[in-house]
Amino acid sequence: MRKFIVFLLLSSLFFANIVINIHHSATATPPKVDLESNGRGTFFSRSDIGLNHIFLEGSSFERGKVYGELTKNLLLKQENEMMEKLSQLFPNDFSKRLLLFSLMIVYRGIEKWYDTEHLKEMYGVSLSAPKLFEEWANNYTRQVGYHALHEAGQTMVDNDLAPMACTLLATPTKSSWILGRVFDFEAGRTFDEEKIVKWVFPKRGKAFMHVIWSGMVGAVTGVNEDGLYVSINAAGSDDFRFEGTPSTLILTKILQHADSGDDAIQILRESQMMITDIFVVFDRKKNELYRVEKSPSLTLVTKETNPVSIANHLVHEGWKNDKTNKRRMKNLTTVSRQKRGQELIQPLKLTSNYVDRSKTVLNWMRDKSPYRLKKKVLGHRGAINGLIATHGVIYDGESQNFFISRGPSLVGEFIGYNLPESFKEKRPIETQRLSQDPDLNKEQYYTIKTELNRADSLLAKIALGECESSKKLFQLLNQSQLSHPRRHLALGNYINRCKGDFSNALVEWRKAKNLHPAYKRDRDILKDRGVK
Repeated sequence: MRKFIVFLLLSSLFFANIVINIHHSATATPPKVDLESNGRGTFFSRSDIGLNHIFLEGSSFERGKVYGELTKNLLLKQENEMMEKLSQLFPNDFSKRLLLFSLMIVYRGIEKWYDTEHLKEMYGVSLSAPKLFEEWANNYTRQVGYHALHEAGQTMVDNDLAPMACTLLATPTKSSWILGRVFDFEAGRTFDEEKIVKWVFPKRGKAFMHVIWSGMVGAVTGVNEDGLYVSINAAGSDDFRFEGTPSTLILTKILQHADSGDDAIQILRESQMMITDIFVVFDRKKNELYRVEKSPSLTLVTKETNPVSIANHLVHEGWKNDKTNKRRMKNLTTVSRQKRGQELIQPLKLTSNYVDRSKTVLNWMRDKSPYRLKKKVLGHRGAINGLIATHGVIYDGESQNFFISRGPSLVGEFIGYNLPESFKEKRPIETQRLSQDPDLNKEQYYTIKTELNRADSLLAKIALGECESSKKLFQLLNQSQLSHPRRHLALGNYINRCKGDFSNALVEWRKAKNLHPAYKRDRDILKDRGVK
C-alpha cells in the first residue's frame, strides 16, 4: 500500500510538472519595443456616425497602444461575450479548462510564426486589455491566441461543433468589378453591433482599412490605398498543420505590403498556413479578380472573368479527391449558398449608376431563399442571408465606394464611404446610404433570433430526455408563427418523445422537410423517422 501511495505521489508530481511546463511554454513573451511618442489615433463612435471608426498612425507598438486605450471598453465587452459563448459550448469549468490546456499544447510557440510588427501591435493592445480573464492567460498571451480563433473555429466546424458560413458575390461592371461580401460569424452581438472600421497608416507600407472588431491586428475584409481588395472565406481540406501563420495576419500583410494582385498571390504562396482558406483578391488597377484556394501545401489560383458566387468549398480540380472538402459540401450549407448565388447573379445586367448597382448587389446579399426552394425562409442557413452575418460589405471598384452594414446583421442600412477621400482626409468621408432590409426590421430580427435559439435549446433538452423542464420552451415555440425547419423539427421531437403522439409529430416533421433543412444531420433525422 505504501509503495502505491508513493507511486501516486510521484505520478501526480510528474503530471503537475508537465502541466506547469506546458503552461509556462504557452505563455507568450512580449517583444522588445521602442517607446516612441509617435502614436496617434482618432475614434469615431457608432452612436455619432452610425459605425465605429478608428484611425491609427505611428509605429506598430504605438498604434496598438492607442488602439487599446481608445477601445478598452469594447475589449472588455468582447471578452465577456466570448466567454459566454465558450460556456454554451463547454458548460462546466472542467471542460473549459481541458479545452484551454489542449489549446496550450497545440498552439504553444505559435507567436514565432507572427511578424514582429504584428506582435508589437498586439502587445500595445494588451496593455489595455481587461485583467478579468488573466486566470486563463495573461493579456498579451490572450491577444496572441485570439488571432488563431479562425483556425480553432474551422477545426470545430470539421468536428460538427460550430457551423459557420461566408458568401461572396462578384460581377463585372462596365470597367471594373463590384463585390458583395457576407461575413457570417456567430460569437455574440458585440461582434456585429460594435464592429470597427479600422484605418491604418503605418510608418512602413501602405495605408489600409478593414472591417474588424476591437483589438484585432488581423483582417478578414479590407482594401488598401491602391484599391486592392482581399477577404477570406473559410474552407477545409485534408491538409492541416499545427504550426503556421493565422490567415487573418496574412491578410493584414497583403493589405499593407501588396502593390498588386500578383504581389498578394506571391505573399500567399510564401506564407505557411495551418488550415485551408479561400482568399478573394481584386486588383482594381489591373481590373483582375482572383480566387486563391490556399492550404499549408497548396496554393491554387483561379482568375475569374465571369460573375461568380463563392461560398466555403474548394472548386479547383486539385481538390477533387479531398475527403474534408467533400464532407463539407455534403453536410453543410456551402453548396446551397453557392448555387443560389449563381442563380441570382447570372441573368442580371447591372446599371451604370453606382448607387443602383450597389442596391442590386445588396438585394442579392439579403436573399433569404435557399437553392431550389422558391420562397423566403427567414433564418435558413442554406440561404445567402441566414441572419448570422456580423458584417456585410459592397466594394465598387469603379467608383471606389465601400458600403458597410450598420447592423444588426444585414437588416439595417449600409453606409457608403469614398475610400480615396477617406484615406486622404484621415476621417470617414461618407457618400450615400442604402436603405434597410424591406423584409424585416430590427425588432423582428431579434424576435426571430430568439425563437431560433429556443428551437435549438428545445432540441438539446429533448435529446437528453428533459421533458418537464422543456415544457415552457415548447409552449413558447408552439405559439410562434415562424416558418423554419428547425422550429418544426423541435416541435415534432417534443410531441413524439414527451407526449407520445407520433401522428402529430409527423405533421411537424413533414413541415420541416418541406422547408429543406439546411444541414444533412437534420435531413437524416427526418429520413430515419420515415418522413417522406
